[in-house]
Amino acid sequence: MDYFQYRDGQLYCEDVNIDELISDVGSPVYVYSRKTFEHHYDALAKAFASINPLICYSIKGCGNMHIVKVLADRGSGMDIVSGGELHRAQAGGAAMNKIVYAGVGKTDVEIVQAIEAGIGLFNIESEAEFANIAQIARELGKTTHGALRINPDVDPNTHAKTTTGKKETKFGVDLDRARTFFARYGKDAHLKLTGVHIHLGSPIYDATPYVKALERVLPLIDELRETSCTIDTIDIGGGFGADYVADQTPPYEAYADA
Repeated sequence: MDYFQYRDGQLYCEDVNIDELISDVGSPVYVYSRKTFEHHYDALAKAFASINPLICYSIKGCGNMHIVKVLADRGSGMDIVSGGELHRAQAGGAAMNKIVYAGVGKTDVEIVQAIEAGIGLFNIESEAEFANIAQIARELGKTTHGALRINPDVDPNTHAKTTTGKKETKFGVDLDRARTFFARYGKDAHLKLTGVHIHLGSPIYDATPYVKALERVLPLIDELRETSCTIDTIDIGGGFGADYVADQTPPYEAYADA
């Protein structure tokens, strides 16, 4: 597992003997490998380098402040779902224009905090959510940006409880409704709808679902641009499978190439 290895029957994290560490600090203790986080970020950035991607660390996965800071220093953006996670991103030194705010439970207070902080993008899942964020931005006299979460009806071939891109799941809007959504809200002066978001679920051990989703969304983007909508962002979500079983997960290059 990357920089966690056994040496002569002793578990090491990088060059730290875990048994000796526990003797020093006690148990339980949480141990993270900085080199592992840096390795995966760098490998992902290299694989997708030709399109100059924004790669975001999902703070809800682990909110440890040291990890946030390590990745922010690396140039990573942050995916957040709450005001508390926004605070962690700020404290960790993340660039606010690299913050993507997801989640369906944003409160008005949290929306105000995010707009005032100058985050990069709100992921938006419904008409009511758009109208609320737009109204708050208008009252603040601010401009912010949003991406509409589209449900492309693609099966990611993963666990039913972590599938979010099928038509029967509760997330996002379908392609037909997306057209109506952009026609109604695409020209708002305070919440500029400039992106689409297509998170499919997790874990996904094959690039094919991402390709299918993009094949359905790209023609929609072309249609929207013909109606003078400005679409400059595609958020393909996350969900790349972790390699819990050796060689179960394709390399990042396989996802990127596809």
